[in-house]
Amino acid sequence: MSVTETSRDELLCDCGCGHRWLVTRGSVRTSEGERRFIAIPTAHKDTRFWWMALEVEAGRWALTRTWIQEKNVNSQTVDLAISPLRGVVPFASDASAAMLRADVLAKPALKEALFAAHDLVIRHHPSIGAHLDPEMGRDFSFKAPDCVWSQPPKERSPRNQLNFAECGHRLFVRALFAIPVSDGAELRVGLWVEVSTEDFFELLKVWDDPAKYVAFRANGVVENSLALRGRDVRGSRATLAPRNADECLFFAAVDEPALDELLKTGVSVRDLDALVTEVRSVMTRQATPPSTAGAS
Repeated sequence: MSVTETSRDELLCDCGCGHRWLVTRGSVRTSEGERRFIAIPTAHKDTRFWWMALEVEAGRWALTRTWIQEKNVNSQTVDLAISPLRGVVPFASDASAAMLRADVLAKPALKEALFAAHDLVIRHHPSIGAHLDPEMGRDFSFKAPDCVWSQPPKERSPRNQLNFAECGHRLFVRALFAIPVSDGAELRVGLWVEVSTEDFFELLKVWDDPAKYVAFRANGVVENSLALRGRDVRGSRATLAPRNADECLFFAAVDEPALDELLKTGVSVRDLDALVTEVRSVMTRQATPPSTAGAS
């Protein structure tokens, strides 16, 4: 049993929101044979659905809608009229290719085969886990500046914490490099930035004062190595600022043009998985503590 993705594209949402949804096509192999699928994950604020079509008979597709409710995955068959799949081939030119929900429900064996294939795609598709669980797949963070992480744990400052760190006389704050995604969400990477002594202690002073915190600005140099669009962010000068009083600092600008463009214009949802794979591979550097051999 396996799932193979054969193509990735985008579909402009027809509600006028400007979001572009991933359209992924492929095949799923079950004990009963191989079936083609087309799927579109969508998200409007807190409403997240995974729409899918599976070819259950030659040229005939059954459509489903999947969502999370109270941490449970729920799925149902649907008619084409309520699905964004109506805007993609083959349905855009041949609505009769989509079976009616009533016809699917009237055939228990077909329905059983449909959801067997559906569940395999749900479990093994490269994008679905991140889509159905927004806390997975698009949020990453370095645990410490590279210079701190390279120290044996016993040599690190006891004052280091979630958003503040020091390495000798050097001072760092954590900020989110938030990359817009064409589906309206973001890929966020927490990076550590070396700032001046004045900015470091000013941030500490205003951290719990919402009015003063939202007015805070700082400049600094990134102290984590991560390649994005072929450019290592480490050593880049960045401007940091809060978006609101409830979150940590964000990158507002970067002096490296390619990185600043990524920060401003973002990435296509079609290309998101490749970028996430690059970020995740680098995160493994700080997945486990460095060796403490030789440390007293």
